[in-house]
Amino acid sequence: MKFSQGEEKRKIRPWVAVFSLGLVCVALGGGWLAFDSILSKRGAIEVSLMGRLGMAGIAFDVWKDSPLVGNGAYSYSYLFPKNFAGLRGWYGDAKMAHSDYLQIMAEYGLVGLGVVFFLIVSFSAQVLMLRSASGRENLSWISYSFVGILVAEVVRAVFDFNLHIAPNLILFSLIAGGVCERVLPNSRLFGKVAWSSQRVIYTIMLIAVGTGGIYSVRRELAAIPIWLEVERAKSSRTVSLSMLREYSLAAPSHQVLRQTGRELLKKNDIVSLQQATEIYRIAVRLHPYDGEGLANYASCLDRAGQFSNAEEYHLRAIDAVGRRENKYGVLYGVGWHLVRRGEEASQARRTGEALFLYQAAKAAFGESYKRNFSRKKLNREMLDWVNQRIQFLEGARIEPVEVEILDWESMLP
Repeated sequence: MKFSQGEEKRKIRPWVAVFSLGLVCVALGGGWLAFDSILSKRGAIEVSLMGRLGMAGIAFDVWKDSPLVGNGAYSYSYLFPKNFAGLRGWYGDAKMAHSDYLQIMAEYGLVGLGVVFFLIVSFSAQVLMLRSASGRENLSWISYSFVGILVAEVVRAVFDFNLHIAPNLILFSLIAGGVCERVLPNSRLFGKVAWSSQRVIYTIMLIAVGTGGIYSVRRELAAIPIWLEVERAKSSRTVSLSMLREYSLAAPSHQVLRQTGRELLKKNDIVSLQQATEIYRIAVRLHPYDGEGLANYASCLDRAGQFSNAEEYHLRAIDAVGRRENKYGVLYGVGWHLVRRGEEASQARRTGEALFLYQAAKAAFGESYKRNFSRKKLNREMLDWVNQRIQFLEGARIEPVEVEILDWESMLP
């Protein structure tokens, strides 16, 4: 019995909806059972396999914070340090989970995952509809092979981040285009109105995406001459800090801002400090979860004597990467914040306040040392210096006078 085109559509559409919902339920149920147990044993992750599963488990953690719509694009890489304390000798920060679907859930929630599943299933349904309505002659073996590759990629994406890698995504798009080359033109079999509507929708989408893409990189496009100058200087190894600063301000790139800020902090003059403060103010706005940027911006404010403003960014740095003291040393930065406040109080002859601040700094340096800050030698040197200051003031019979300080201990993970 041969169905008409309308009957074929009515028969397949419910199947598409039910199958999409089923895939979502299976993914959620399987993910909950698999990763909930992993989360409780994350501290014991040692081998590569468990490490990869642990990274996927972190994506599940991030997703639970905002299950419906997710946390936003690239949120997995932003929030990874907040949820990961390090793996043996590896202190890196993963940019991608080892599961495309879990990363989509973390960044775009159930809505994003539902869209992906719906597209996969509805496209398969279109292929089946075309095959049933017009016969096999309209689908070549190339189209069938492309469909097979798509299926393989869809399955592999459960265990890997292949579709989050640019070359793989480009290949995937070419394969999808190869399938669409046969499927979309034959959509005219389903009616001239449908085909005309598709062309209108495709045109609108092309204009919208193109306009949005150009608008999002408008500053980068305007800064192309500066970028070319920087690249020429890099090739001849004559790139200067002022050149990098000019480029980072013209077209803010977090990577360039971070590189420029690091170099400026190595200098000890007032102008470089002011420029570094400006650079890191932009950097933390672009990447509000970057522990290094937050800690360095707080340090810039401390050096400028803006202690009350610096407190907010010290606490934000602890919240973002407090589990990664071994790499970022944000508690070490808090210790320096308290030392600088103590030095200011000491110069103003408020010795009781200075003693209290030195004692608080000693606690921060001690906690950083306990959490295995990678630059332990610096930590020990500062602990020795602070102890000498404390002993000197106590030997002079100075009593500590408590003052208000940032509550860093309550922020510890």
